[in-house]
Amino acid sequence: MAGVRTPRQKRGQDTWDRLLDAAEELLADEGFEGFTLTAVSRRAGVSNGAIYWRVDSMESLYVAVHQRTVERLRHENAVFDEDPPWAGLGAAEVVTKAVHELSESFRRHTRILRTLILRSGSDPASSQRGATAVRDAAGRFTDRVAGALGAEGCPEPDVVAATIFRVAFGALVARITWPEQEAGPEISWERFVADLSEMASVYAERHVA
Repeated sequence: MAGVRTPRQKRGQDTWDRLLDAAEELLADEGFEGFTLTAVSRRAGVSNGAIYWRVDSMESLYVAVHQRTVERLRHENAVFDEDPPWAGLGAAEVVTKAVHELSESFRRHTRILRTLILRSGSDPASSQRGATAVRDAAGRFTDRVAGALGAEGCPEPDVVAATIFRVAFGALVARITWPEQEAGPEISWERFVADLSEMASVYAERHVA
């Protein structure tokens, strides 16, 4: 990774992991505006010099946190590639489960994702990394959903699956990034995901034979 000295020993890896954890927590708590050398140093319990021995700039540390988050999401999205969890499910059930799986990743990483998404609005490099991650999630999600829709006679399974992903993904992004802009009565995360899943499954059912 550019700008990062990769640890070669366990002790060095442990320090690097602690530094990444502290940087992620700080970004989640304070946003990019609070992402300073002093604050990271204090949280990680390492000196400023130790940080700059590992990375050549705070931007490089931010990129390392972003890339680690992307890798975690990619690992979680592997559920869409695994056949056993989906065996025996009808198309509507696959859609419901797919939306729930996507939502779980957002729930697990809400705080850091909010910071990363907001940063992407003003940083082209962050936006590009995020776009790559979204395309990966979209491909896996739509492949799984389109396969189930096609098996039940949907004439345009890829189009329907892509629409479901766009709507679900967009709603989840808005929910975690701009919660203060939500209209109507406040609802729990569980209710939000249940309603989103139901809308998606009803839409899917309209397009199967």
